[in-house]
Amino acid sequence: MAQSDLTMNHSIHRFDRRRFNSLLAQISAGAYVASQSSSLFSDEITNDPFRPNITSGIASGDVTHSAATIWSRSDRAARMIVELSSNESFKNVRRIVGPDAFEHSDFTAKLRLNGLKPGEPVFYRVRFQDLSDLSKMSAPLAGRFNTPALCLGISNSLGRAILLDKATASTFVAVV
Repeated sequence: MAQSDLTMNHSIHRFDRRRFNSLLAQISAGAYVASQSSSLFSDEITNDPFRPNITSGIASGDVTHSAATIWSRSDRAARMIVELSSNESFKNVRRIVGPDAFEHSDFTAKLRLNGLKPGEPVFYRVRFQDLSDLSKMSAPLAGRFNTPALCLGISNSLGRAILLDKATASTFVAVV
């Protein structure tokens, strides 16, 4: 090998101060994000064998202007508990003790929520309470959905349907 080849190879692997500082900043930022994300999610899903665990996440569906269904699954016989709020900070929480999840239902529980306000966001948290030891609770998982606005249909003399959106006080005209 020629001397110039050795010098060229050596310079490829050498870091100048600017490149080293840039790499160090990237590694530090990555380590910081990783440490923050693990603390953000550590309470959501756990593998604690001494308390119930939510194994398949949470789901909401069948949403109407005043009702919705919440579904989840535990890893053991447990009682579903749902907390509802109109804001993300869960002030003014409405707590609903839901159904029990047993082995014959594959430890799943489904709760129909009624009396919701039309056209508003609904924030919810699901937990499971161990049926063999009521002091043991799963870590909560949170979700959100929006109820659709309530629309009233009125027919006018021209055969057109007029829909009034109570949430936004808007009027829509549709040909029937």
